[in-house]
Amino acid sequence: MLKKLIFIALVALAVWQFYNPSIEPEISKAKPTIASFFDMDTHSSNRRSHTKPHGIFECDNRQLCTEMTTQAEAAYFYQHCPNQKIALDPDGTPCGKYFE
Repeated sequence: MLKKLIFIALVALAVWQFYNPSIEPEISKAKPTIASFFDMDTHSSNRRSHTKPHGIFECDNRQLCTEMTTQAEAAYFYQHCPNQKIALDPDGTPCGKYFE
């Protein structure tokens, strides 16, 4: 009787594991992008604020990739400065093609 109960419990556990797979493999397969490195939310309407989180860059009149000196600077301008004309790569990286 105890063996039957253990067998049924093991079968139930196996069935449950089969129909409820862990989400860990999906998370580990996700490739981080440069945009996620800069913590950018390209779908948010309020992504651009006039704050300087690290004091490295400061918003000025520059708006294009050709006016930026680094990709990090382009990402900062895209995220924090208004009226930008910075081009995004398909993966959401600001000026990625320009700085290759």
